Amino acid sequence: MKYSNPPIKEAVFDIQVTGLENITEEDIENLHILFEASYPQKKKTLNIFGDFEIKQNNEITNNTKTQFRGVIFSNEKNNRQVQFRVDGFTLNFLSPYSNWNEFYNEAFLLWKIYFNGLKPKKINRIGLRYINKINIPLPLVSFQEYILNMPPIPKSLPQLYNSFFMQIQVPCDKKEYNAVITETIETPTKDLVPFILDIDIFKEINNNFEFTDFNYMRSMKNSIFEDFITDKTRNLLNK
Repeated sequence: MKYSNPPIKEAVFDIQVTGLENITEEDIENLHILFEASYPQKKKTLNIFGDFEIKQNNEITNNTKTQFRGVIFSNEKNNRQVQFRVDGFTLNFLSPYSNWNEFYNEAFLLWKIYFNGLKPKKINRIGLRYINKINIPLPLVSFQEYILNMPPIPKSLPQLYNSFFMQIQVPCDKKEYNAVITETIETPTKDLVPFILDIDIFKEINNNFEFTDFNYMRSMKNSIFEDFITDKTRNLLNK
């Protein structure tokens, strides 16, 4: 269902690869010219690893090293980011989210640049993640007025959470796909409770996939979201 006030805080395309351990920052930078107009800003990312040693004379030695991980490219508004990394490709659309066709087509275009330019040896995992934020108005008798799948509160206590975090992983109807569903809340105000519903659909693969697989993952994400909410929530999202 399409909502006039969609709750999407962030949408993520993610493809994990191996076989690019020797790729350099220059290799990635050379591809930037192909999409620089849309993503002019860039930031290098590093992995930091190593160890510290404290000797008997209290001397501290630091063997910390850094390793190039990739580059994050952003648009002018910094609400769209694409990551070209040695271990994979990620596209992030932050709020305000536009629509699936634009998100999908942008991901397909940028993935082709990444794949054809860097030539990873193996693709291990594909994933589609949507982080939703629903502002539930206060007061309320029960969370189930708005969200159906919530951890139960004993009836002897007020039906309101100060905090909670719940995560489950379940197979989808196509068994090779899995869904990781995370529920939590941000700090409530006197007027509302910000409820976070994070839905991550992924598939472990052995190198071959069709980009249209993401359409199935999107369909599953939509079904899961609709199963969580009530008509009262739908009315909120259409105000």
